[in-house]
Amino acid sequence: MWVVKLGGSFFDAPELIDWVKTIVQYGAGKIVLVPGGGPFADQVRHAQKQYQFNDQVAHHMALHAMDQFGLFLIGIAESHGLEIIPASSLEEIEQALMEQQIPVWLPSYQLRTVQEIKKNWDVTSDSLSAWLARQLNSEQLILIKRVHVDLKMTLAELQRHNLVDSAFKDFLEKVNFKTIYFSSNQQLALKEMLITYHSKP
Repeated sequence: MWVVKLGGSFFDAPELIDWVKTIVQYGAGKIVLVPGGGPFADQVRHAQKQYQFNDQVAHHMALHAMDQFGLFLIGIAESHGLEIIPASSLEEIEQALMEQQIPVWLPSYQLRTVQEIKKNWDVTSDSLSAWLARQLNSEQLILIKRVHVDLKMTLAELQRHNLVDSAFKDFLEKVNFKTIYFSSNQQLALKEMLITYHSKP
């Protein structure tokens, strides 16, 4: 099983539907989809800047922003005759995978009381996808970014270029899964990986 995080910046990208189609058509029973926050999280940042509420409130709102983008992906899939299943807990994720579905994680319910996760902007959907991958004992964590990702970059360089959040490295300590980065036009590469994965016994 793989955890795949689809960046919220794909909200208005022409490649979005191709990514959704690839994930649903080739990842059934193999992929847990983690949504970014996209424009919904941007609105939280804007509101916090304007009204000066604290990071804990903003973090909770940003989790709901991920829920919103996840629901958006469900709607996009449905409009193209595809199906993604909402999942708010590890149990719901595992049930969806057993039924050969694609669960999209809506994290606000599950994470509302998790104390180990800092409640500030150091932790975004990148770190949360790594947290989920650890909880599920995932084989791989795949981050799909709209911007180009140089695969030669170190984790420190990725952070310096704001390609992952500043807490991401902490969530990768002592994990068993491999982390892979895809750029916006690499749907074919993911498709080929998933076809190979499905061919395994």
